[in-house]
Amino acid sequence: IQTIGRAARNLNGKVILYGDRMTDSMTKAIAETDRRRNIQSGYNKEHGITPTTIKKRIKEGLGDTFDGSVGAHLVATPEQKMLSMASKFSNEPDKVAKEIEKLRKKMKEYSSNLEFEEAAKIRDEMKRLQILDLNLRSGEVERDSNNIIDGKKSETK
Repeated sequence: IQTIGRAARNLNGKVILYGDRMTDSMTKAIAETDRRRNIQSGYNKEHGITPTTIKKRIKEGLGDTFDGSVGAHLVATPEQKMLSMASKFSNEPDKVAKEIEKLRKKMKEYSSNLEFEEAAKIRDEMKRLQILDLNLRSGEVERDSNNIIDGKKSETK
């Protein structure tokens, strides 16, 4: 039943429901989909909108999803990334907290717009900054560079 809503978002989406009889949930889902389709069609006609299928490029993999890079050769080493982040905030550790709060608002905005991939990227960046903040305050930046980039807390002291 939940797939009906997903398929309805596709220009040529179709759903085939299998069952011995028409259940209440099937009837309600079909009625709701028809209701929404009628509202959307009316809005589209009123505003001269022709529905089209979204065209996005296919992502290369997890690296592309989480940091925008495709090949490892294009990405700075963890140490370079960490030192770059650390140098950005080293003189004013309070900037890290402000940056984290700014990112938190951005993440919530993405989430409320149902842009969960972007929200996840922001969440991961917040985690890195939180770890960096702890390490900057304790003076353990260089030793934990890989953990900061991976978003992990230091296991050793």
